[in-house]
Amino acid sequence: MAVLSSKDLMFENRTLWGVSTAAAVRSIGYGATWPFMAVYFNEYLHLSLIFVGFIFTLNAALSIVFSLFAGYLSDVIGRKWTLISGSVAGFILYALLALLVYRAVLIASALFVMTAFSGSLVYPSANAIVSDVTTEKNREMGYTVYRIMANLGWAVGPLISSFIFRYGFEFIFLFVAVANLLSTIVSLLYVKRNVRYREAKRNFFVVDYRLYLFSIPVFLLIMVSSQFSVTLPIFVVEDLHIVVSNLGYFYAVNGTVVVIGQYPISKLMSRYPDIYALVFGAIFYSIGYLMVSFSRNLPSLIIDMIIITIGENLTSPNINTVVSKIAPKESVGQFMGFIGMVNQLARAAAPSVGTLILYSLGQRPGLVWPVIDIFGISAAILFFSFRGLFVPRKRIRGAAMQN
Repeated sequence: MAVLSSKDLMFENRTLWGVSTAAAVRSIGYGATWPFMAVYFNEYLHLSLIFVGFIFTLNAALSIVFSLFAGYLSDVIGRKWTLISGSVAGFILYALLALLVYRAVLIASALFVMTAFSGSLVYPSANAIVSDVTTEKNREMGYTVYRIMANLGWAVGPLISSFIFRYGFEFIFLFVAVANLLSTIVSLLYVKRNVRYREAKRNFFVVDYRLYLFSIPVFLLIMVSSQFSVTLPIFVVEDLHIVVSNLGYFYAVNGTVVVIGQYPISKLMSRYPDIYALVFGAIFYSIGYLMVSFSRNLPSLIIDMIIITIGENLTSPNINTVVSKIAPKESVGQFMGFIGMVNQLARAAAPSVGTLILYSLGQRPGLVWPVIDIFGISAAILFFSFRGLFVPRKRIRGAAMQN
């Protein structure tokens, strides 16, 4: 059994804990809203399933546009200020959503789509900061600390939203806005370093064949994992007839399992190459979603969520770890921006693909998740097939020098 140590948690690393605390505060807000967003558009604004999928697709598509640029910005103007800009944008957009939540359907939909701008700025800069302040040896544990803190919000946020839900969606959106504001303050106070690399200006586009190959199974993995946000809650509410307010408790399991399970899983997998965690994670995702086909009540769905979250624990920190190790230090932000773009490309396609599968198999719901699992199994096969390519850049350089 993994023993939690203060050395592993790197308490002396103030910047790591600053960016991780900011992520925790921000994720409490997002954890309070995301479980309800698809249901909000479908049940409360009376938008069709296809249009709901389209809204989420646009949200992810806009993230694609910003991700590469945001990664470039984090290298050139600095990680800290790019991170803070994302949190400020989140505060403004969700505050406007709180004001217009029921008054203007199209404007509310457009504002939600625009929230992608906030996340696109935060993702590459926060992950680049973790890479900057950790060594190759302890980087996976650095991302583990960051991920545990970030997912505190997914344990606490949905529970808070289940309480706030009874007062109206405008209070949920206001809660997210306040979380972004507090995250901005934490980043200003505790993220001390604003690392930037002027030489990154020479290369706006990332050119690295290993990154390109790695992005293929990552795309397939995110295609299955992203059913979490749209297809899963709609399936649970409409096909399994679970009460909407119980979604908060269902999704709180996700955050709780991350907080409790991320460290021991990372510690266990630290003895193996990073790529093996991705292989096993894709398999766990596939098993968890397949089990949804056989679930009929909230307790069985909670078991499914635990399996799905183990897959998340295995894959999420290791995607960033692999990218940070194959990236030159002056281009970590750009590499993170590129993999963030791939992530968002999959998130753009996943809602439409998922709702299309859900709609097409409406008379045969038991087939929905086996079809979706094709993406997860394909990802596991490709991660395993490409495993020899994803080694740290220093090791490659060392081998070249010896030759």
